[in-house]
Amino acid sequence: MPFGLISQLRLTAIGFLLLSCDLAQATSPNETLASPPSFSRDVLPILRANCFGCHQDAKKRGGYLMTDFQAMQSGGESDAPAIVPGNSADSYLIKEIVLVDGKAEMPKKGKPLSEVEIDIIRRWIDAGAVNDAQAVGPRFTSAKPPVYVQPPTITSIDFSKDGKQVAVTGFHET
Repeated sequence: MPFGLISQLRLTAIGFLLLSCDLAQATSPNETLASPPSFSRDVLPILRANCFGCHQDAKKRGGYLMTDFQAMQSGGESDAPAIVPGNSADSYLIKEIVLVDGKAEMPKKGKPLSEVEIDIIRRWIDAGAVNDAQAVGPRFTSAKPPVYVQPPTITSIDFSKDGKQVAVTGFHET
């Protein structure tokens, strides 16, 4: 085969591959929008990355606990329901995370949630806020810390001035 024909066949094959990739990407978002978001697959990772640091058993900022599904729906100090299944417009959580004039109330530290993340949470609430997460393993609290099967990783340590006390990182054990 002449060199020109081989090059032309390669370019044609590459063109078909690129076209098929574009078509696959064009259909994926529509399929995602057609089905409601999953709490465990779509919403929980967003909450873990942005919310659990301040709204957990050991630190219940604003009186709001997000690591327990029932408590997360109830809300915190505002006395407004954080999640109203089927109605994101009345869900206080949405009011806290939506950008107003480029700023959101939550999260306090770090960058605001993206429009995509907010839309996932909003659509999950509008679809009924179903908890499809399976309870896996033991649940830890400050009163019931984890039992270590090997020495934990210590990332920070400090001693009192008199040398009688030591503080190390962990799960808020006393």
